[in-house]
Amino acid sequence: MDVLQGNLQYLKVHYLLARGGAKAAARIEEAVSPQSSRALRWLLRHHDEEGITDTESWKRDEVDYLLEYYSLLEIACTLNLVPWPLSKDVADPAIKHLEHPAVQKYMQHYPISLPQLLVLRLKGLFIGRVACDDAPTLFWQLLELDSRLYNDNCETFLWFIDGGSRGRYDIDSVIRTLKSSKAYFHAVSVRAREITHLTKALHGFRIFLQFCVDLDALLADPALPPLFRVEAWKYFAYWFRNLSLYVEENDLQRAIGQVAAWKQSDADAARHTASEVKRIRASVERLSSGEFGRFPNQLRDGERPPKQPARRTRPKIR
Repeated sequence: MDVLQGNLQYLKVHYLLARGGAKAAARIEEAVSPQSSRALRWLLRHHDEEGITDTESWKRDEVDYLLEYYSLLEIACTLNLVPWPLSKDVADPAIKHLEHPAVQKYMQHYPISLPQLLVLRLKGLFIGRVACDDAPTLFWQLLELDSRLYNDNCETFLWFIDGGSRGRYDIDSVIRTLKSSKAYFHAVSVRAREITHLTKALHGFRIFLQFCVDLDALLADPALPPLFRVEAWKYFAYWFRNLSLYVEENDLQRAIGQVAAWKQSDADAARHTASEVKRIRASVERLSSGEFGRFPNQLRDGERPPKQPARRTRPKIR
């Protein structure tokens, strides 16, 4: 097996099979009759339409994992890390899954663009590629950052900024706790047997902030290929959108201050805290602004923004 085929196999095993995306793929492939298509469309409805049950939530998670796999596959194509053109047994199911009307609607409800870019690429409407000796390193850096979000603490926080709740706790509980230094320090300092979903979310928020600082450092590197910068930001963009939707700006700034203060304990704590707060705020603001996700006016050789589809029936970039 050559390196490119090995990379593709790695994505299949770790991001399609291990995370449940293959179950979503099978469910989409079975939704061919009017009745089954309606059932899938209902499963993937916007949560404002009607509350999502626990059972539905697990099935929707599997769809999210499938979309993450296709997002990473798109980035791997951009970096020339998988065989191109993709074999029919990879390309045909991708188009079938991503062009199913229920999935298209789902990606409109919760804006996700990289899978749609993959469809455009497979149809010859987007041919952006990056010639870069550091491509494998860049991709592994992306995967390492992504792995930080897959722990119980961070997953709880992300669930809260996705509008979810656990027990009696939600994102409002996190914000209320972070408004008080005493309440925050008490909540994150409990013994193991006293840990609650609130405790997990507070620790998850701290992990997420460090993730933001490190992602910002990667994307701000002027030597980074512009197209990779755009796609890497888009891979995580959903969480920055949700952060802006569910957390008021003033609350976010106060929360960052609480987390930064908790991490400092030496004699120069005040100075270190101010510097840390400034650094975290700048990273979160840049990532939330979307500036990294804009295609630059000038792209390097071999890179080009996607063409707009000629017909309305084709997927749109959102």
